[in-house]
Amino acid sequence: MTYDLELQVALRERGRRVLSPAEAKALQALKRHRSWEAAAKALRRSQPALKRLLARAARRVGERLVLSTGLLTARGRKLLKEYETLSGALDLALHQAAQLPRVTVDGLIAGEKGVLLVQRANPPFKGMWALPGGFVEWGEAVEEAVCREIAEETGLITEVEELLGVYSKMGRDPRGHTVSIVYALRPVGGRLAAQTDATRVAWHPWDTLPLLAFDHAEILRDFRRRRETT
Repeated sequence: MTYDLELQVALRERGRRVLSPAEAKALQALKRHRSWEAAAKALRRSQPALKRLLARAARRVGERLVLSTGLLTARGRKLLKEYETLSGALDLALHQAAQLPRVTVDGLIAGEKGVLLVQRANPPFKGMWALPGGFVEWGEAVEEAVCREIAEETGLITEVEELLGVYSKMGRDPRGHTVSIVYALRPVGGRLAAQTDATRVAWHPWDTLPLLAFDHAEILRDFRRRRETT
């Protein structure tokens, strides 16, 4: 028999638990799918069970975390962001301690106006422009991850067009060793607007690109060379 050890983070405030791992996953599903029905289906739970779970969390917090429509309240969004920040920091520390790289994704959307970039709202490189992207979540396919990250940062719904490359040099991310899988994508819906982890989102002409975070300038150079030779 084979066993797995799983570490989970519970969000606490002044010694009192306010968000459990299960409740955080429920909020993440609602944030991603924007409806009780779709979130329950993704989590393989019934809608009543999902609502009871988050109702218990709301009673502990003292206010609603989710609206009747399935959208997160301001308090729900804040708690989820705190949970994701702290759990991400713990996950990164564990990977560094074990000397294991973390897997990330970056999405490149090119159009007539140039390339779509986001201005980062959080460290590292806070305030700098970058390709939309982030860490792959447990159990998530990388293609799903890049579409999710783009939706969460830009508001756009996208489809993967092609794999552009894998970037893994040590030092590309000051937080530790990360391996980024980069995809070209095309928008198929949504509305362009800065979302979580981004203060602004905008198209940038190729000849006036800003100073970019991480190794994203290299990624864009490789993309342009590839397009020029095909």
